[in-house]
Amino acid sequence: MDFILKHEKIWKKVGIVGGVYLGMKYLVPLMVPFLIAALAAYWLRPLFLRIEKWFRIKPAFSACVFLLLFAAAGGVAFYFLGSQLWGLVSRFFADEEVGIYMEQALLNCCQAAERMLGFPAGQVEHVVTTQVRVLVREMQGSWMPKAMDGSMMAVKGVGKAVAALVITAISFVLWSGDFEKIKEESAGSAIWQQLVRIARGILQAVGGYVKAQCIIILVIMGICTTGFFLAGSSYALLFGICTGLLDALPVLGTGIVIVPWILVVVLQGEYGAAVILGITYGICTLVREVLEPRLVGRRLGLFPILVLMGVYVGVKVYGTGGIVLGPLSLLVIQELWGEMEL
Repeated sequence: MDFILKHEKIWKKVGIVGGVYLGMKYLVPLMVPFLIAALAAYWLRPLFLRIEKWFRIKPAFSACVFLLLFAAAGGVAFYFLGSQLWGLVSRFFADEEVGIYMEQALLNCCQAAERMLGFPAGQVEHVVTTQVRVLVREMQGSWMPKAMDGSMMAVKGVGKAVAALVITAISFVLWSGDFEKIKEESAGSAIWQQLVRIARGILQAVGGYVKAQCIIILVIMGICTTGFFLAGSSYALLFGICTGLLDALPVLGTGIVIVPWILVVVLQGEYGAAVILGITYGICTLVREVLEPRLVGRRLGLFPILVLMGVYVGVKVYGTGGIVLGPLSLLVIQELWGEMEL
C-alpha cells in the first residue's frame, strides 16, 4: 500500500493510458455517429448563433437546413466526380489497346523468365496460360455463390451505413438545438468545466489532423498522377487518384500499385518508365514520412517523432484504424496527464 501511495501519480498515469486504450478500442467505435454529430454541432455553433440573432431562427431548424444543403451539394459533387471516374474506368476496360498491352506484358514477362531461368522457349508461357485458363474456369463455376454472398454482405453494409448516417443526422439536429441548454445547466459543475477544457483541445486537434491527412493525400495524388503521366500511362489521373487513396492505408500504400508496375515494365525492357516509377515511389514515401509527422505534429501539438510512434503503435494495437486512433490516443493521454498536474 505504501508503495502505491508513494507512486500515486505514476499509477494514475498508467490508469489513464489503460482507460484511453479501452475507450478507443471499444467505446469510440460505438459512439462514432454521436461524436461526429457533436463535432459538427460544435464547429457550426457560431454560425447557427449568428443566424438566430439576425433572423430569429432556432439552431435546430438551421441544422436541418444545413443538412439538406450539405446533402444536395454532396450529391451533386459525388455525381459529377463519380461520373468522371466511372467514365475513365469504363474507357479503361473497354479499351482494346489495354487488353493487347496486358497480353503483350504477360508474354514479355514469360519470355524474360525463360531467359533468366534457362527454360526452353514457350515453356513458362504454356504453364502460365494453362493456369490462367484453369483459374478462369474455377471462377466461372463459383462466381454465382460468391456473388450472392457478396451481394448479401454489400446489402448489410449499405444498411448499416444508412442507419449510421440517419442516427448521425438526427444527433446533429438534437445537439444543435440543445447545445446552449446543456452548456447553461452544466456551467456550475467543476467536472463539466474540466471535460470542456479537455474536449476543446481534442476538438481543435481533430480538425487539424483531418486537414493534415487531406493535404497529404492530395499531394500524393498529384505526385502519382504526374509520375504516371511521365511514365507514359494514358490513365494517369485514374491511377493517380486510386494510388493516392491507397497511400492513406498503412498496410497497402503506394507500393501496392507502383512496385508490381515497376517489375512489369522492367521485364518488358521499358527501363525509362521503370526509373520514373521508382522515383515517383521514392518521392511519395519521402513526402509522407516528412509531411505526416510535421503537419500532424504541428496541429496536434506533439513532437513529430511522437506522432510517428503513435501511428505505428496505433496500427499494431487498433488495426487499420490506428492511423487515426493512434495519434488521437496520444493527444487524449497528453490532455489528461496535463489536467492531472493542475
